Amino acid sequence: MRVRLLMAWGNYSKGHIIPEMPGGQARTMIARGVAEEVSTEHNGTPLKAILQAPVDRMMRREKLQLRTK
Repeated sequence: MRVRLLMAWGNYSKGHIIPEMPGGQARTMIARGVAEEVSTEHNGTPLKAILQAPVDRMMRREKLQLRTK
């Protein structure tokens, strides 16, 4: 079960999404108000596509300066 933390828990900060958590533990955290369930789709868009980091198009290969000896 996927859950999003509503407050810091263990080593994880607020807002962190835990992709695989045992159902019993997830339901307990949801009941206590520590986490909320995250669905696998949002308005027809898969969650993986939503959470994927955007590509930084400002970094161009020709602009990178490599250290040479």
